[in-house]
Order: sequence, then C-alpha cells, then structure tokens
Amino acid sequence: MLAQMNNCPFCSSDKLDISIKTSGRWERYYHVAVYCKNCHCYGPRVISHVDNYRKVTDDDKNIAIKLWNNAKENNTYENN
Repeated sequence: MLAQMNNCPFCSSDKLDISIKTSGRWERYYHVAVYCKNCHCYGPRVISHVDNYRKVTDDDKNIAIKLWNNAKENNTYENN
C-alpha cells in the first residue's frame, strides 16, 4: 500500500504520479520519484541497483513519497 502524497508545493496540484526510469549501460539503476503532471516538478529521486530479478517495489515508491512529502522543508525539488 502506498503512502499519501502531499500536493505539489509549486502549483498545489494533486495530479501526481510515480516516475520510474532506468539508467546505465552495463550496470542498470532504477530512478524512482514523485512527479507533478501539472508543472512537471520532480521530487528527490530514489536510486537503486537493478539485477535480473529485482523490480521496483512499494518500499521504493514509499521512500520516494516520503522524500517528496519532506522535501519542501529541505528545498530538494527539481523543476524542469
């Protein structure tokens, strides 16, 4: 079960989603972050190593949500 996400601190939108991307050529990594669909702001990213069996878990997503919810105090948002 995923935690509740706070509204976007820039535009106050509740149109949020979890962004999951991969990176790396020989070693692959997941980048998990909360994303605002309205103003395209990303929260802090959770980066974890990918292997043949590991997938993004609810724990990874909940960590990203926790970082999103706490980022306003820490000023750790990315606005693209």
